[in-house]
Amino acid sequence: MASPARQPLPEPVPPEPVRAQPCPAALRPEPDRPTAGPLDGSAPPDGLVPPDGLVVPDAATFRRVVGRFATGVTVLTTVVGGRQLAMTANSFVSVSLDPLLVLVSVRQDARFHGPLLEAGVWGVSILAADMDQASRDFARRGGDQPADGRVIGDRPRGDQPPGAAGGELLGWRYSLGARTGVALLEGALAVLECRTVATHPGGDHTLVIGEAVALEERRPDVAPLIFYAGSYLATSPTQPPAG
Repeated sequence: MASPARQPLPEPVPPEPVRAQPCPAALRPEPDRPTAGPLDGSAPPDGLVPPDGLVVPDAATFRRVVGRFATGVTVLTTVVGGRQLAMTANSFVSVSLDPLLVLVSVRQDARFHGPLLEAGVWGVSILAADMDQASRDFARRGGDQPADGRVIGDRPRGDQPPGAAGGELLGWRYSLGARTGVALLEGALAVLECRTVATHPGGDHTLVIGEAVALEERRPDVAPLIFYAGSYLATSPTQPPAG
């Protein structure tokens, strides 16, 4: 029996060419005109100007916008000449797992800035939801802080060796880190001891990168203190503060 004749395959139909869609006029870049400007609100360099209708960001707008990024709150500490110092900061991030690196950003005109760079060691106390007053206390730029900025706290105990019992800063109890001798606040969710490995200028701040040489999780079941849009978010701790 004869085999049926094979039918030829149909010729492939060429795909219809993709037509480019016109870019909306509002998004279309104009020649030789940048789409952004400096964050400080100053005039763009080299005589370049932003497109018509685009407002160059200023510091106040920048602060409001980045304030929409919720963060935790920490108290940074360091020790210079046996004197304990502390400052509230929410510019704290993890950087690397190998090695263990974290970063803090500190204003160059802050009292804490010079001693931090001088000491080369610092602590991070991550605040719990029931420690909002500690955040306020260590965020002050005057008031009950000494004029020379060297001692922050009413009963410094800087003559004690690392690992000793500690003392009080502005009425908040602390222990001394076993590796660095920096103050670590009692009642914190977690604490880190760090040594500075690099610093980088960042506008009016200095970015300080530190290697975590010791760390401890102290209150894992307690809610954190959260800062958002210039205020503390209401969170409820599930355990009373330590001590």
